[in-house]
Amino acid sequence: MKAPKKLYEGRYTGSRQWDPPDKEWFYDQYWIQEKSTNQIAQELNCRAGIVLRWLYATGISIRSPQECSDRHSYRMSGKGNPAYVDGTDSGASSKRCRGLLWALDVSEVCAWCGVPASVERLEAHHKDHNRRNEKGTNLQWLCVTCHRFESYLWRLLKQGKIDLECDGESRTMVIQFKK
Repeated sequence: MKAPKKLYEGRYTGSRQWDPPDKEWFYDQYWIQEKSTNQIAQELNCRAGIVLRWLYATGISIRSPQECSDRHSYRMSGKGNPAYVDGTDSGASSKRCRGLLWALDVSEVCAWCGVPASVERLEAHHKDHNRRNEKGTNLQWLCVTCHRFESYLWRLLKQGKIDLECDGESRTMVIQFKK
């Protein structure tokens, strides 16, 4: 079983279609190695939709939604979960952090927009983004909307795509996107 050539090296059939890869290789990748259509597509330098067409064309059965869900659950358990820290997932960590904020009697309002817990669900947020640092001074309440926005900004900042200036007193933020 040989891996097929990259898509651009494949045999052009004349109708803007490419011949599917070797059926044995394809079956091995999809069912034995349990690669997703996206992973196979990336390897072959094509779109996932093309891979699905090839699966149908070669007669290889497609995974059911339940099988895909089970695979996702398995991949996201334990160390496969990006929120996994020191033998625990973020669920246990976030419960500890919420408990700590309640024990410190921190006012249950969003630190960014000021919405109270009675209006929108609040989440415990690590100011320094280190989930291991569970000191009271590193934790604050953020509503779901602000927490997602903050996470997105943090990711863009780490990637060097934005510059960010914050004024904590007036709760204003200047975001400058880089080209």
